[in-house]
Amino acid sequence: MTIPVTPSERYLLIKVYRHPVKSYMWEFPAGLIEDGETPEETGKRELIEETGIASIRTKLLGSQTPISGFVGDTFHSVLAEIPEIDPDDLKLQGEEGIVDAKLVTRSQVSAMAASQEIEDGVTLMCLARYWAYKESEQGSGEE
Repeated sequence: MTIPVTPSERYLLIKVYRHPVKSYMWEFPAGLIEDGETPEETGKRELIEETGIASIRTKLLGSQTPISGFVGDTFHSVLAEIPEIDPDDLKLQGEEGIVDAKLVTRSQVSAMAASQEIEDGVTLMCLARYWAYKESEQGSGEE
């Protein structure tokens, strides 16, 4: 899953229809790793395919198995630094069920998570991974 973040620390979320739950979900762009791809390459590709935005820089933040008691699927959290953008300028992938996008601040995304406006577990997990990364980065004196 790709975590698109602007220099002003705004997060790009997409709204996509998910057939298994028969609902629209706010989440980060995501997709399957193709043969020979790294998670970072997948993150870059999926961001372009789903939104039309190219990342400035990407970094693998980690991998996680969110429901290891049931399935062994591994998800990768890829930070994608993106330019300041206007969501109206995005080229959303409508054939994949993507109907909207928005940029939100940390407090807005936290409120969306608290109110269950963001219900996607992998998106919530990636937010936690990113915030832990940011806190450890600030604690180490890096920026």
